Amino acid sequence: TQDIHGAWKLADAVSLYITPLHLVILDDAKLLRAVPLTEVQQIMALPRMDAPDEDGLVRFRVAEESMAFAIEQHQLFADKLAEAARRSLEEPLLRKQKGYDEEWE
Repeated sequence: TQDIHGAWKLADAVSLYITPLHLVILDDAKLLRAVPLTEVQQIMALPRMDAPDEDGLVRFRVAEESMAFAIEQHQLFADKLAEAARRSLEEPLLRKQKGYDEEWE
């Protein structure tokens, strides 16, 4: 969360994993949330103004909710999250399959 002066107050540490369909948020082994990548928008990597030498922030929106996480390589993570979110919106390529009779001709 961010206070009135713009300083960030960090919550307890969590782990973030990007899967093909979700951004998974874990607290140790406990699943806190699986955010569908199709809902992740407005991804930004931001340096922390209140602590420039600390980990940067990755901020994004999910529906009407803003989420932010302090991450060591924040720009790299933001880029990977944006790529995964973009790919989740693409139509998958489908191969045309031959019929059983066509294989033996």
